Amino acid sequence: MVFGKLKVLCAALGAMVCSAGALAQMPEPDKWVSMVPEGAMGTVISMYMPSRNPALTVTLQCSGNAPWLEVGVNDAVLRQVLGELGPSDPIFFRVGGLIKQYEPYNEAQAWARSERNKARWDGQNAFIAAMFAGQPLEILSAPAGDMTALRVLDVIQGQPNDPGLAQVVAQCGDGRAAPGAVQAIPQEWQNWVGEWQLRARGENFPMPVAQVVTMENGSAFGLFCDQQNKPAAYFAGGVPKPGTIIDASVDGRPFAFNAVPFETHLIFFMSRDFLAAVQSGREVKMGARGQFEVTFSLRGSAAGAAHAYAGCGAPVY
Repeated sequence: MVFGKLKVLCAALGAMVCSAGALAQMPEPDKWVSMVPEGAMGTVISMYMPSRNPALTVTLQCSGNAPWLEVGVNDAVLRQVLGELGPSDPIFFRVGGLIKQYEPYNEAQAWARSERNKARWDGQNAFIAAMFAGQPLEILSAPAGDMTALRVLDVIQGQPNDPGLAQVVAQCGDGRAAPGAVQAIPQEWQNWVGEWQLRARGENFPMPVAQVVTMENGSAFGLFCDQQNKPAAYFAGGVPKPGTIIDASVDGRPFAFNAVPFETHLIFFMSRDFLAAVQSGREVKMGARGQFEVTFSLRGSAAGAAHAYAGCGAPVY
């Protein structure tokens, strides 16, 4: 995810989806932040971004189906920012006396890495438990690979039972239940009604989402309730541009909406007439004006609307 663009989205949308912390997934300085990306079903990510040096941001990533914990940094950025870190100096992470080496991604070994990731590494549960107990996590380097001369690049001081680590503990540690309120983890086959997928949350929308995808080109049409309790929708397809108009037609009945772009999404407010048509229609043709049009099935859309808009207010127009 490109976190800087989330700030751009908030500036563009204002109250539409950004108030009251509507957009999750943004790193917060000096704390572990739990993330659950929709694009990688079942995956959990915890991220720590130190305000004193954001280049030393650490990520923890795993999933129930691939429980091997990946511990990572942006080593390319680190090597540019930290002059004392050599171009080939290995990077390590240490907590509670346990040490784990950072493994840069290698496309040529992607399949082997995926197969390996189906099981935990030796000491993983204890490594995660030590962080969850509040022990400090050290980021280290070994000059020219010399393990007798380990250099501390940074230290992340933990806190016991940190909610930002809770889902990593539950998914890929010793399995203890996450304390307090945590984000729901999307699963590929979470719940389907007809052609519509009903999710507990979306990647950029930390609230219930219902969406349908067309096999024409993978474009998506989704429903969500924004933080002002206004029914909203998104179209993921075409080229998002400022000032884009979404043209839609439900069983031949035309509609048009002003949309705001974000990443591959175009977001717009739902109208009463369009919502009624979507809930009772057979199919909707949709596209960004001047671009291509795709067709979405509305089989299951009524259940999708009930899921996404449960507790949401009525459309504003």
